[in-house]
Amino acid sequence: MIFLTLVFVVFVTFYLYVQHCHSYWKKRQIPTLKPTFLVGNLWETLIGTKNFMVPVIESCRKFKDYKYIGFYKCLTPTLIINDLELIGQVMVKDFNHFEDNVVEVSADTDYLMAKNLFSLKGHHWKSVKALISPMFTAGKLKLVFPLMDDTAQKLIKYLNKRVQDGRHHCVDGKYLAHQFTTENVANCAFGLTAQAFDSEKSEFVDVARDFGTPSFTQSLKLNILFMMPALGKYLSVGFFSKYVQNYLIDVVTQTIRYRKENNIIRNDYLDLISQLKEKSKEYKFDDRDVAAQAASFFGDGIETSSVVICYNLFEIAKHSEVQNKIREEIQLVRQKHNDCITYEAILDMTYLDCVVTETMRLDTPMMVLFKTCTKTYEFPSPKGNIPGVIVHPGDPICIPVEALHRNEEYFPEPDKFIPERFAKENKSNIKNFTYLPFGEGPRFCVGMRFGILQVKMALVHILSNFHVKNNAKMPETPLVDPGTFMRMPIGGFWFDFEPIQSKT
Repeated sequence: MIFLTLVFVVFVTFYLYVQHCHSYWKKRQIPTLKPTFLVGNLWETLIGTKNFMVPVIESCRKFKDYKYIGFYKCLTPTLIINDLELIGQVMVKDFNHFEDNVVEVSADTDYLMAKNLFSLKGHHWKSVKALISPMFTAGKLKLVFPLMDDTAQKLIKYLNKRVQDGRHHCVDGKYLAHQFTTENVANCAFGLTAQAFDSEKSEFVDVARDFGTPSFTQSLKLNILFMMPALGKYLSVGFFSKYVQNYLIDVVTQTIRYRKENNIIRNDYLDLISQLKEKSKEYKFDDRDVAAQAASFFGDGIETSSVVICYNLFEIAKHSEVQNKIREEIQLVRQKHNDCITYEAILDMTYLDCVVTETMRLDTPMMVLFKTCTKTYEFPSPKGNIPGVIVHPGDPICIPVEALHRNEEYFPEPDKFIPERFAKENKSNIKNFTYLPFGEGPRFCVGMRFGILQVKMALVHILSNFHVKNNAKMPETPLVDPGTFMRMPIGGFWFDFEPIQSKT
């Protein structure tokens, strides 16, 4: 009886504690979707029936008249910002109150992620960002452009070989795009030839596949890191596996040593990042720290860019008039640049830029952004006479990117693919903080230019040589895979490539 009584007391105490946690927003008169016991608003995400963005969007639409909304990441109260002025305050104006991203990773568990610019916090983040940002200027991109062009030529050779072999129909788009970005990142960032388009693949390709291959375990780890960071830190959850960590650190260390011993200067990103060891005065860099910054190219340069390429191909194939218009623009721009695809030529392709921009609005890869309060902050009333809310250091803040991108108040007919929204004459209609595929403010993605450039390079070379069609396996409106943190359609991407007579 004593044991049963103790069990009952523990259960009741635990139940009351959970109910106390889930009453946080109600006590403050902040609306929220009804939480499920223990898991809050993440029940359907955790059982794999809905992507985590779905309850966030549902919250924003149901309570669209409120400036912010309550949300529960399990037992953790989270504030969803649903007002453009407040989003601007969080990301720019009052950034010093929200400096950090939400991820909590131990250096003992995952050194590459813990020391990566995305995860660094406070003073360390400011010091490293000041050193990293100049690496992605137009001048630096022009240095690596020939390397990108070389990769794009390999992509076209690979597709032409598939045409010769009769295998150009029902092509796995994600695999194809991943081959391109893997080869390009290996070339531009690590000074390696990944052989991604060859039958004899290198270990670099295996590592990239290990990192990016969707799996239940990988999805679970990502959801824990972003949705339940405290639990992730307690369970020692890492972003990069030990295999990937060890490989990247070894590659970076050996390559830096070899280049130094042989006085090799390649003008790639590894050259630039390795110089941080000498330039950094406030933050001590060693080879592992160089590897940690180079590892950004795996998440952003390989995975995110390959997804963006696929969604662009999907939208372009779905809208034949858009595809024809891009191809016409490519031909006209090439004529202006001596029939060559140069860095300046890519910049001159304004309609292509509209297409890529609209694709990242409609099919944005990162559907929400999570920030962490770093200094106590008081938000004004969300509506009417409801009192404001005070957030404290450690409290999570959610920026609902997908909900903003699909809001008809900001983008008329939001579910339609309309590249002209972002034409020069229409850009003034786009309100600040409604378009956030790369974030905004000081935490803006520093590698944005590199990512967009390699996406455009792939599209320009593919469309110069092939008509792209969506294969019958590709649904008209693909559903987002509920088990992925980054946007991916259920069943993947499948394309047909019909060759045309054109120069590469």
